[in-house]
Amino acid sequence: MSAPTEGRPDPQNPPRGPAPKRTVLAPGQLDDVASAIMLLGRELWVLTDRMRMLEALLDQHDIPVREQLERSVPDGDLAVELSRDAEAFAARLLNTLAGRGASETETSS
Repeated sequence: MSAPTEGRPDPQNPPRGPAPKRTVLAPGQLDDVASAIMLLGRELWVLTDRMRMLEALLDQHDIPVREQLERSVPDGDLAVELSRDAEAFAARLLNTLAGRGASETETSS
């Protein structure tokens, strides 16, 4: 068995002493976490609602898409647009967690 790589912890010989301090949230940020969860909930519901409506409308016009959606992978302009939108969504979420909030216009995609 080879020796652990320099600077990496050895899983067979864990470090002793207190666990490293993690500071994810500052004291008093519970409201920010709740706001972020609400943001995620709103976004999830809007997407779920729109997807179901779109699938139902397409089915009414004899265009079954559910299986195609499961197999499809975006490319080209759509891939770029989805990536940009994902980054914007992540920024809104992080701003909410940081207590800076997100306006209503920013939360609707």
